[in-house]
Amino acid sequence: MSRELKSKITWKLFGVVTVSAILMTGCSMADEKSGDKLEKRSGPEVEIEIATRSSEIMDMMATKGKMTELGPRSYACAREVQGGRVVRHPWSLYGVSNDRLETAMKNLVARLPDKGWKIVENGDDGSRNRNQQILAVHLDTLTQMDISWKKALDTNRPMITASVYSRCFIDTSR
Repeated sequence: MSRELKSKITWKLFGVVTVSAILMTGCSMADEKSGDKLEKRSGPEVEIEIATRSSEIMDMMATKGKMTELGPRSYACAREVQGGRVVRHPWSLYGVSNDRLETAMKNLVARLPDKGWKIVENGDDGSRNRNQQILAVHLDTLTQMDISWKKALDTNRPMITASVYSRCFIDTSR
């Protein structure tokens, strides 16, 4: 493998890891560096917002299948010392063929921008199965999503996994 190719792969992995870390914590690196105060919001209202965004994403996929039942939950975020919270809604779509999941991902990519989402990344996750991963931010609410089509070519159990979550905030309802 050439040195140039290794460098490109290293930087792509660095970018994926960095974006994933930002999305997982619910806080942007700009927030961390600038020391901005966290927004004060009602936890139950944020849970409703995240549930609504998740539902919209499911609708955009326009694919019926089995869905996990876990609803949005509040967790401490990276700014735990300041009492920061993040609301996450993880879910999965499964029990359908890879062809139907591929259509769901295409539907999502086509419809996200019309619904106020900016796609930050869309592409191969670097795994052996070359799963598709979409990272996006809702421009009005700054809700974030990380969705992956797990092709499961080796297990024959394909699925789409999703995590929709808020930015860190101070919960005023506590």
